[in-house]
Amino acid sequence: MAARLIYCREALVVVYSSYAHLSFFCLIRQATIPFQERFLMTIPLSPTGEIATFRDVDQFQPAKTQFACGFFACAIVKAMAPVGQTPTQSTAEMIAEAEQWYAQYNGNNDSSNTNGMTLQQLYDLIVQIGLHFQASSTDPHALRAWLALGYPVIVAGAETGFYDLALGDVVPYPWKPSGSHIIVLTGVAANGNFLVRDTANVTSLSNPNALRPGPRVYDAQRMQLISATAIVPPWLPRPPAGFDPTQSDFVPVIPKGWRDDGTTLTAPNGHRVVLGFRRYVLTHAWDPTNLPLQEEQARSPLEESNPTLGSGTQQVFNWTTLEWTPTRGVFIAWSGPELLKLRAEIAALQAQVANLQAQLQSLNAPSGTSSPNAPTSQP
Repeated sequence: MAARLIYCREALVVVYSSYAHLSFFCLIRQATIPFQERFLMTIPLSPTGEIATFRDVDQFQPAKTQFACGFFACAIVKAMAPVGQTPTQSTAEMIAEAEQWYAQYNGNNDSSNTNGMTLQQLYDLIVQIGLHFQASSTDPHALRAWLALGYPVIVAGAETGFYDLALGDVVPYPWKPSGSHIIVLTGVAANGNFLVRDTANVTSLSNPNALRPGPRVYDAQRMQLISATAIVPPWLPRPPAGFDPTQSDFVPVIPKGWRDDGTTLTAPNGHRVVLGFRRYVLTHAWDPTNLPLQEEQARSPLEESNPTLGSGTQQVFNWTTLEWTPTRGVFIAWSGPELLKLRAEIAALQAQVANLQAQLQSLNAPSGTSSPNAPTSQP
């Protein structure tokens, strides 16, 4: 069953239907998520309700540092895979890389090393492992918006602000919380709280198999966050600089050489694309050379070859024609049948013109011409 999640800024209702150097210690189903403030969208969710497939990993390894939470968070997002696919790395591979990264950035990964991860180290490591990121507001609404678009978020915050609802809304760590910690937000629960992968949510620090299985559901309102970093999965587009996920239900991909101001997409030839056609171009890896040849036009009927479509709007590009009707929204026109229909009409019109020209010539021919064999009178 799909869950339709209706968000307001500070509340959620569920309706069922078919900086510098901060140191941190550290079966597919569809969910239709309409943000009442700005947009309506549908994203794929895993059977666990997450926006991708993630693998659990325990950061507390024998004779190793206990302060590698940020590096293990990076291991989680590096290994993530699209919904329905298997994570790209095993747990053992994730552990090995996280420990290696920690030693690279902090000198060694011995148990005596209590260094954490700075925000700059986080940014540097994300780039090192081949991913892109965008710094985000820590506001829960912004975090939900990123997740609604399919982008996991690495957050850092006070250990005393992470409350596991499944354990009775308590802080889950087997030590007295006092420092900061890094976790990965991987989805939004039906009650508006966050699904997370927390590499330190364990029953024992000395048992590397003591991790409680994820995702965990953490209390969104009790989080005391320091930073939030949206991660760009390899299968999703990279957001443009300054992109605000609360203001759009999609991440635009602007064709090279085109300009977009948030409402109007302008091609290099000066023609403009707006509304649904703009959205289509920005979300379909549009070839930059597939330029619009005109602004959109209202037509009735929309297609000569398919009058049942009724009225609508149309915009012609170099090799694509986009159309819109109230019932179908935006779609690509079937140019072949339309071209043949118009050719047939042109041929019929040309035949009519030829027939009319023949009639006109007949009407304009000289009358009363004598036969060359008729007798002539003598003077």
